[in-house]
Amino acid sequence: MYAPRRPLLATLVAFSLLGCRPSGADESEAPSDTFDTSAAAPERVDWVEIAGGSFVMGSEPSNWEWPAHTVEVPDFAIMRTEVTAADYVACHEDGGCVELPSSEQCFWADSAASDRALTCVNWFQAVAFCEWAGGRLPTESEWEFAARSRGLDREFPWGEQEPSCDYAVIDIPAGVGCGYGSANPPCTRPAGNTEQGLCDMAGNVFEWVQDRMNWDYQGAPVDGSAWETGLEFRVMRGGAVGSEQSLRTRERTYHPDDFYYGGMGVRCAQSR
Repeated sequence: MYAPRRPLLATLVAFSLLGCRPSGADESEAPSDTFDTSAAAPERVDWVEIAGGSFVMGSEPSNWEWPAHTVEVPDFAIMRTEVTAADYVACHEDGGCVELPSSEQCFWADSAASDRALTCVNWFQAVAFCEWAGGRLPTESEWEFAARSRGLDREFPWGEQEPSCDYAVIDIPAGVGCGYGSANPPCTRPAGNTEQGLCDMAGNVFEWVQDRMNWDYQGAPVDGSAWETGLEFRVMRGGAVGSEQSLRTRERTYHPDDFYYGGMGVRCAQSR
């Protein structure tokens, strides 16, 4: 059982990240046996074009999510999937990314798990990967706009139905995360996709965004840009397989930018 350090007022619970595959898991979701690192960075990334628009970000009243405020988001692109372990290995082999920890919780260098979503990446390493891939981290408003299918009033990326393994990679009573004891490969739950086809915007791994954490949205940018002033923490979105954090599209949490654990991943964006 792995217990990440808990930041002030944020809860990320301990969870098991086993290297083996639990019995009874769907064979169609087994990890690949080898890394595929042959593709160059631009060829590895599946960018989804997101037309910009105006939406009401946040909710009111709600801890950390108020006041609800209108944001005008410009056009941008975002990765269809979370970055995989194989993607990060390609970046490392090309000199764009540093090594990550290797353990049961941090399997980036394990060829048996190469198709799973990357874990144990801190904010700086997430930034470096996105730069190598020809992009950047999404802003928090871009992320929420995309998770809500271009700003629709949706509680979850798929709609209003309560989270389950039909829609997202989450913990279940047995504690094996819908078929694994850790992050799954991206896009194993297509019923949970956004209308634009983005996978795993809830569950699987948390995703770093560019913004610093503030306790509320008072004074937040309204032009879709990142909020670069505030606390010495960076925001994460989306929830993770072993976390108590809600999978709601408006849910926010945070950690120091140099912190990592087995539920932190990344998805990149591009300006248009």
